[in-house]
Amino acid sequence: MKNAWKTFQGRLDVVEQNQKTQEGDITTIKTRTKVLERDNMATKGRLDRTGKKMEEITEDVKNMQVQIGELQEKTKQLTEAAGSKQAPPPVPPQQPDPWGEYLRRNGRTVAPPVSPPLPSPSAQGEKGESLTEDEKRTLVLGGWLRDTKRAIIEQEFADIAAIEGFKALVDTDKLVVYGPRRSVGMLKFQEREGEDYNAVRNRMWETIRFLQQLRQPLKSTKEEGEVKLLWGSFVKTRQARAKSAHVSLIRRVTIGLALDSKDANGSIACSGVAAKNLEAHLTALLVRVNMYFFLEGG
Repeated sequence: MKNAWKTFQGRLDVVEQNQKTQEGDITTIKTRTKVLERDNMATKGRLDRTGKKMEEITEDVKNMQVQIGELQEKTKQLTEAAGSKQAPPPVPPQQPDPWGEYLRRNGRTVAPPVSPPLPSPSAQGEKGESLTEDEKRTLVLGGWLRDTKRAIIEQEFADIAAIEGFKALVDTDKLVVYGPRRSVGMLKFQEREGEDYNAVRNRMWETIRFLQQLRQPLKSTKEEGEVKLLWGSFVKTRQARAKSAHVSLIRRVTIGLALDSKDANGSIACSGVAAKNLEAHLTALLVRVNMYFFLEGG
């Protein structure tokens, strides 16, 4: 009887030991499951952000196609107008040339005078492009996400305009927003009593520097998961905006490629999704580069 009980007791000890080991394994599995769920949520968030970026790039490509068509049509019209209206330059009266007369008498040829080349219509158009007086006294404030509601932009700017140091620089606490949904607004400046144009421009520079030092994150961008800072810039001509947009797009595409080249663990990603994103980014970049050289006439 005692031997049988000892055998039974030994088996119970083995069962208890196995049960403790299984409890440890179950705890480990639960921990790993939580980690996988967290990684899955992070991956889903990245995929959502990538989808939004792809939609923005698709919209940019559509807009570029429309702009290229408009530019081609405008160039055609300018060429036709220049061919029909441009008159040949008047021929100046010939001045006496004793040296040329001497060479002709001695049987030598005289090289014809070289006239300076006429400026091209495109160069004339670029030279005549300028800003209006109102645009020279206007700053562009941005940082909001694409298609942000006008009311949100106006409210967030009103909160910033209430800051004491900023309030002393500007002439109004309202931002001019064109359209119901935008990502930028226009801040108008006026000449104060005793100021001239140079003094207004100095206040505009001080406003831009104040925003750079303030580094104010916009509340609406926080809620969307992409925190962006409020920035200010002078109004630029169409040609200058095209160059700035080109540089900005290269910066965004480069950042997007850097993000897509890593997986959840920070290693280099070689998945099909990353390859498709890379191809889409490079396609958009090539389209913008071609448009840039088309605008530059190169």
